[in-house]
Amino acid sequence: MSTVDHLIKEKFVPFRHKIIETLRTKHPHILPILEKFIGDKKNRIGLQVTDNGKTIGEFTFRLSGIDIEETELGNLSPEFHHPFLGVIKPYVVMEKSTLENIIQDDGFCSEPLATFGKHLPDITFKFKR
Repeated sequence: MSTVDHLIKEKFVPFRHKIIETLRTKHPHILPILEKFIGDKKNRIGLQVTDNGKTIGEFTFRLSGIDIEETELGNLSPEFHHPFLGVIKPYVVMEKSTLENIIQDDGFCSEPLATFGKHLPDITFKFKR
């Protein structure tokens, strides 16, 4: 397992779980709305990690509702069943250093929405065709 694979499986996935739990506690109205729209769908979202603009890892997160059910290493095959747009293929592109900074940011445990906004300029959202 490469260092970026380890970063995703051992650090990012548990970190994301903590953020979801914080959202459940601090903003209990948000997650039920999301679950209502996507709860019964088997969605996948993607992540492409770069280092100085060069791709060093690709990942697909299989979701059960909003929770990560499985992480596929070395594969970027997003497929999200949107209630109004149909099937879209979203993925996120970010530098490894940005991902590391996000994981280390304690603000996500206290104010996840505001903290996410702080990191948003360093994250690129794309869609596959």
